[in-house]
Amino acid sequence: AKLTSHHKHYPSTMSTTTTTTTVTTVTTAEAQSQPVELPAVEPPTPAEPPKPTAEDIAAQDALLAERDVLIKVLQEASPATRKKPLVAYFNFRGIMWPVHALLRYKKVEYEAIEMSIEAWMSTSNPMFFPPISDATAEIRTAQYYPHLPRYVDSDVDMQQSDAIMRYLGRKHGMLATAVAEVIRMDQIHAICYDAVFHYTGMFQTNLKGFRGFPKTQREIDSLHGKMAGKSFHKYLGSLQTFLESNPSKSGFMLGDNPTVTDFYVYNILANWYKVWDPVQFSKYPVMQAFIQRIAELPGVKEYILNDQPATTWLPGQFGHMMASKPNLVVPATCHHSQLVSML
Repeated sequence: AKLTSHHKHYPSTMSTTTTTTTVTTVTTAEAQSQPVELPAVEPPTPAEPPKPTAEDIAAQDALLAERDVLIKVLQEASPATRKKPLVAYFNFRGIMWPVHALLRYKKVEYEAIEMSIEAWMSTSNPMFFPPISDATAEIRTAQYYPHLPRYVDSDVDMQQSDAIMRYLGRKHGMLATAVAEVIRMDQIHAICYDAVFHYTGMFQTNLKGFRGFPKTQREIDSLHGKMAGKSFHKYLGSLQTFLESNPSKSGFMLGDNPTVTDFYVYNILANWYKVWDPVQFSKYPVMQAFIQRIAELPGVKEYILNDQPATTWLPGQFGHMMASKPNLVVPATCHHSQLVSML
């Protein structure tokens, strides 16, 4: 395309002299190629990055020293050397509360490692000490999948919370064996898993973002709305249906006595759903009575009152960074009169 060039003669009103204006032909490409000079702008002076204080450096050194001790224990853990079972997990309730509850209920002496996520990621403060890597490479043994949780006793060295729980259930006579009850158990355990880890579950709803997968506030609000309006009641309603349909009417999920399934369900109800929204949970008095019943079991009662980790979710700054709602991050208060976890 071209801009038409032509000559125009404009007679001056001040003089009889004729002035000629010449417009030259310029192609569009040539016009676009002409550099445009912009006024120089001084770049802003970058703000000085914050520097760690002596206290920050000391805290990092202490964390790494603690991490080295825990990693050494995990590296050396073996059935051949175990005198007491070892339960290794993080310093929050998460998915391992049922394992601790079962061992306390059965009066099993064991050792516990509760590693902070800061120790796992080698940083006491990500602002000053960027995470180096997680500890999976350092605790790699002959196991297929080196991670936490991990359970080691004189017979086994294993991971995966559900596998650990079923192993302990068989070992201590707390796992369903009759075909009808096994079918019920498998379905209830699947509901418990979905209630947390399904895309409509509590974990996905609360996960704000981590390692490059942030959620926008609009997405967070949408997930919270779906949880409050549908998912919360879907999962609690399903668990209540199973509880009420137990043929023995014992108040437990299966049969006449506590099983691993009761500890699974308690964890979902008391440590995740009730803490997330106590008001919504109050609409389920049958399930409130159930968690009261489990919380009063010998050994479990003492664990809840004295030894269980303070939060379900990651505590501290990592927890707040990852959580879209603070309820699971803020330490829950254990009311002695009710023996259950509440805000």
